[in-house]
Amino acid sequence: MLPKHLTEDICSLRADVERLAFSVIWEMTPEAEIISTKYTKTIIKSSAALSYVEAQARMDDRYVSDSRSKPNG
Repeated sequence: MLPKHLTEDICSLRADVERLAFSVIWEMTPEAEIISTKYTKTIIKSSAALSYVEAQARMDDRYVSDSRSKPNG
C-alpha cells in the first residue's frame, strides 16, 4: 500500500495543478490512422477533478460544450 500523501497528492492529477509527465503525442487522420508519433517530456494540468464515471459521461455526451470536456485540437 502506498502512503496516502502519494496516492492523494503527489501522484494524483489534481485540478489546476501542474504535473511532470512523459507523453505520447499522435497525429491522426480523421479515420484514426496514426500519421506520426512523438514521445516527449511534458507538463500537464488537469482542468477538473472528475471520477472515471463523470469523465466518461462527459466524453460520451456530444452536447457538452464545456471546453474542459473535449480533447484539445
